[in-house]
Amino acid sequence: MADARTFIERLGRKYRSVTSHWFARQTKQLPEGRYISFCFDDFPQSAVLTAGPALEKYGWKATWYACGVLMNTHSPVYGKMFTGDDLKQLVAQGQDIGCHTYHHIDCAQASAETLQEEQAYNHAVFHAHGVPQIQSFAFPFGSSTVRSKQLMAKLVPALRGVQTGLNRGRVDLHMLKACGIQQDRGGLTTVRRLLKSLQSGDGWLIIFTHDVRPQPSPWGCSPEAFERLLADVAH
Repeated sequence: MADARTFIERLGRKYRSVTSHWFARQTKQLPEGRYISFCFDDFPQSAVLTAGPALEKYGWKATWYACGVLMNTHSPVYGKMFTGDDLKQLVAQGQDIGCHTYHHIDCAQASAETLQEEQAYNHAVFHAHGVPQIQSFAFPFGSSTVRSKQLMAKLVPALRGVQTGLNRGRVDLHMLKACGIQQDRGGLTTVRRLLKSLQSGDGWLIIFTHDVRPQPSPWGCSPEAFERLLADVAH
């Protein structure tokens, strides 16, 4: 049960989300083949220390979506966040660093000026730690509008949301689909279903999570679950 104001706000967010998916699109035909990408949003240090080496065993890279303000901090939800040294280490390993805004803001609520400032702040942090030119951006909370898509698309080639699904055929580079493996998205169940679907035809599956530790947050996963996922992908 929700009061009228809460319901109207939810309706507004839903409408903005729907319209942003269908407008300000940049569609491209995916090349033939089956592709899988791993992403870590925010990103907690546990992902670097645990998931990073697990990926290295297979010779795989990932995209690490960073918010500059979270560097060298401790989150009550995710634990210790990434450090400047973590960024440098990932760059040295040839990992991909993506932008997630500087303050982890709701892009659907932000002005054009704020969005540009967020990008500039984050790029300053990246530049100071040797991160090369950013190629991708992930909307915090998956929240966007037509305006925010148009603006961010001028700054980076690819934008990612959190809508679950496979990217197939002609895809919107301004709102790529992704599958979270956190508890509120069914853990590994959904991503395994999408992996099975990928076996039947070409496509691009983007998988994301946050912390990777024995007692993960609702938006993370355990090291064992992550290892199982890598084994599923490898086979």
